[in-house]
Amino acid sequence: MNKKLFFQAITKFIFGVLIISMLIFIPANTINYWNGWLFMALLFIPMFIAGVVMLIKSPELLAKRLNAKEKENEQKQVIAVSGIMFILGFIIAGLNYRYNWIEIPNFVVIISSIIFILSYILYAEVLRENQYLSRTIEVQENQKVVDTGLYGIVRHPMYAVTIFLFLSMPLVLGSVISFLILITTGKHVKDPTSGMRLYGKNVLEEFANKINYGPEPDTITYLLNRGCKIKEVQVEMDERIAGTSYLNFIGSIRYMIKMCTSIIFVQWFRKRS
Repeated sequence: MNKKLFFQAITKFIFGVLIISMLIFIPANTINYWNGWLFMALLFIPMFIAGVVMLIKSPELLAKRLNAKEKENEQKQVIAVSGIMFILGFIIAGLNYRYNWIEIPNFVVIISSIIFILSYILYAEVLRENQYLSRTIEVQENQKVVDTGLYGIVRHPMYAVTIFLFLSMPLVLGSVISFLILITTGKHVKDPTSGMRLYGKNVLEEFANKINYGPEPDTITYLLNRGCKIKEVQVEMDERIAGTSYLNFIGSIRYMIKMCTSIIFVQWFRKRS
């Protein structure tokens, strides 16, 4: 076994665990953040297993994956921007837990975790199929074009798998909707999806004359941007005793896409009275 490669790999692994832990748990102001521990397990356990396998079976590939020194200036800029986005993403997830912006249902977290694991498995398959898969842009000696396996289906399977990894991360860690409301209105709403709401006279008048406004998070964004005031009061909600929620698996995905799109784009084009 290459001892130098082993120590290089284990050092970077431990460093990564420490950095990600600090980025998640310090903003959360607690270590009792189960989404954070779940994400850490999903990220680093498969990473450790993949590293051990590569160290034993393909140390050359492991060395290439550990080499992150990019030579191309444009690629350096892409890596820098990506790094900033990652750091902000982890910090926001911790702050989301700390200030209770929104709690994503457990089944969404579980499904996202499954997607994350499946993406990791596909990631490992890409590594198995392509022995030239360096982290930096380079042409290697005797390099061949891989066109079998996943490469026969998608031209860049590593990029495709990475997209699923990135999209599942925020759902494993926490929140989406409340953060979008925060950055588009500057106001902090802890539970924007609550169905129990009371409105003042002026707001009721507007709702009566504009029937396309439903009691949803995008409407909260609209009202806040119009200067309306919102106050949240803690109440106790009993479990549902009849009927079923329309937010099943597919319905939840559609709801998230619809609300996020509406908050980011549609609100700016709504006619304000």
